[in-house]
Amino acid sequence: MKKLQRGLTLITALAIVAIFLAIALTMLELATHNGQNVGNSYSKQQYFDVAEAGIDRGLNDIDSNLPAPGSTGFGTAPPNPPPAPSGDQTALPSIPGVVYHYSYWHNPSASATSTPDPLNAQGFGAGPTITVPGYGTLIWSYTKNTGRDVGVETLATVFSSQHTSCALCAGSDVTVTGSSKVGTATPPPNCGTGPIYDKICTDPSPNPTPTFVPVTLGGSYTMKGNCSGTSCAFGDGTTGYNSNIQPGANTGSFLDSQATIDELSNAAMWQALSSSNSNVFYQNCSAGCGTSTVNALNSNNGLQAGQVAFLDGNLGISGNKPANYGGTMIVNGCMSLSGPGIINGTTTTAEIIVLGSDSQCAGAAFSVSGNAYWNQGTLYTANGSVSISGTGNVKYTNFYGAIISAGSISISGNGNFAYQQNVQSVTSFFGQYAVDGYIQY
Repeated sequence: MKKLQRGLTLITALAIVAIFLAIALTMLELATHNGQNVGNSYSKQQYFDVAEAGIDRGLNDIDSNLPAPGSTGFGTAPPNPPPAPSGDQTALPSIPGVVYHYSYWHNPSASATSTPDPLNAQGFGAGPTITVPGYGTLIWSYTKNTGRDVGVETLATVFSSQHTSCALCAGSDVTVTGSSKVGTATPPPNCGTGPIYDKICTDPSPNPTPTFVPVTLGGSYTMKGNCSGTSCAFGDGTTGYNSNIQPGANTGSFLDSQATIDELSNAAMWQALSSSNSNVFYQNCSAGCGTSTVNALNSNNGLQAGQVAFLDGNLGISGNKPANYGGTMIVNGCMSLSGPGIINGTTTTAEIIVLGSDSQCAGAAFSVSGNAYWNQGTLYTANGSVSISGTGNVKYTNFYGAIISAGSISISGNGNFAYQQNVQSVTSFFGQYAVDGYIQY
């Protein structure tokens, strides 16, 4: 009996030893694999760091090719295609023996353009083509001959605003309400023959012939109240939708990426540029700025075509004296026009870019009320909406120009919107390139 017990004890002990041995072998294998995985991850991270150095080189290249502050083309001309980089690059000092290759493709067109994805040709998991925004640049970089190469690519753009295709461009909805009946006074020159005039109209209507007002929007177009009939015609005597009203449109044709807008709102960059460039002006508007601020720009000569002013805060235009500008004003906050305030765009390239959001402005980023008047030029609310209300200047027109809005556009009251057909497409290029997309393979 004792011999049997000793035999069972021995068998049990051997079984326990076998179990612990199996556990030990499993743990050893896991540790080995984990070590290999850590090593692989570390190596891949190293190769990623090398490839990313190529992206940094590419960004430096294209930034250095932008027109310098004060030179011809700064702020107004598309960037030139950057020079092609040369060959493979040397290894980083911290990671010897690993070389990388980087290059870029620049889209010289104002429209988004597809091009073959270069990383696809190198065997990475990229798609066959990639779409590059207008005047944007595709930068790619990859490590070479490492056995586990890493590829990275990015899309970079500079700020540009395009408004050749529409009078009213909205990322969301456009709503038109109110009346355009102005009584027996002289009618607006752009809006028909009364006694009820076109609410949304365009020059040179009605002479020589009325023309459509092009409207492009990401949401829907709505007419309400008195605007459900001929009082809200589009310059040609018709109502309702027509071929020049495009609801549900792709807003990428007129709105910039958020990364680019964020780059544009870099107050420190504008302040630094203003100290080295006689055509760039920076104004602290933390306490609010007004008509006198606008007219005092450029040594009291007013902002001229080709010049840029960055107003770091809110802008409110009111009072009887018009505010005049001919270049590009960037309002790093909210903007309002209240009666009898007038802002005059003195050139066809005049543009005001408002960077405030609707929540920041406790309403629309840009608003018109009373008998205030926007007279010529383009408005771009890059992060918010537009609200136009009131009777308009001398009970006629609230807004004469063109509008691009990242949000909605609301036109109400008794005034009219008149499209300034001869506004020129202002393609403004400021600051450094902003990275809009980044992919790693």
